[in-house]
Amino acid sequence: MINIDYEIDKPKLSISQISAGGDLAEVILLLEGVIDIDAETARLKKEIEKTDKELKPFEAKMVNEGFVKKAPPEVLEKTKGIIAELTQKKEKLAESLKRLEELK
Repeated sequence: MINIDYEIDKPKLSISQISAGGDLAEVILLLEGVIDIDAETARLKKEIEKTDKELKPFEAKMVNEGFVKKAPPEVLEKTKGIIAELTQKKEKLAESLKRLEELK
């Protein structure tokens, strides 16, 4: 259902986005009944833990002086790239978890 109103209180279990194209408009998406907040929170926490486990071995390599001295530059760059990707993934997951927990 589409509800067009100039003065509306944002419902608790909803997210919104401001559109600046032409006239300003706030689009509100109701989440109640659409997603299970508790299940999604648990899924995100599990995914963060999994990403942490994937990240640790690569971080351990980069703090190991022996590895850093002996590894070819391309291996070091690849390892740094993996660390950057996993760190970014973890940050996005944490941000999603924070937003979800704010809905409760």
